[in-house]
Amino acid sequence: MTQDDGTAEDTGPVSGAPTRRGAKRKKVYKSARLMMQGGVSTVDCILRDISRSGARLRLPTAMRVGGSVGLQLPDGETLEADVIRCSGLDVGLRFSKNQVPSLAPPPELIVQILFKLESPWLSEVLTLLESSPAHEEPGIREAAEDLREAYERLKAAVESHVHGV
Repeated sequence: MTQDDGTAEDTGPVSGAPTRRGAKRKKVYKSARLMMQGGVSTVDCILRDISRSGARLRLPTAMRVGGSVGLQLPDGETLEADVIRCSGLDVGLRFSKNQVPSLAPPPELIVQILFKLESPWLSEVLTLLESSPAHEEPGIREAAEDLREAYERLKAAVESHVHGV
């Protein structure tokens, strides 16, 4: 279903076909600009779908595209990417690390949870507690140790779920 902003949620693979993508895709039909050779050469294209890790483009004519490129989105946002597929009019891109396009769908809730679990806040609190005189009390010390162990087990289980390990 198309949304007011010209995007559509991806319904996933057809007929249960396996997907190699880890990130949820969002279908979009918006103009974009592919920039090659450091921006010396550009081509207008159609952004077909986008995720937190990459995008699929449709070129106006078949051409060879490879290596590192820039992708300018309709809102002016520019992302660095590597071409991972070029076939006919279609180009597949993988964004460079630590770049998340504004048009990308949010990560699934479990991925958001993993991100929160990877935050050092709990470890920092437990480390502070260990240096506190209160840590000498058996009830506090045991509860802190139990919490650290439970936290590590939970984090490992969520990582396993997210990464399919």
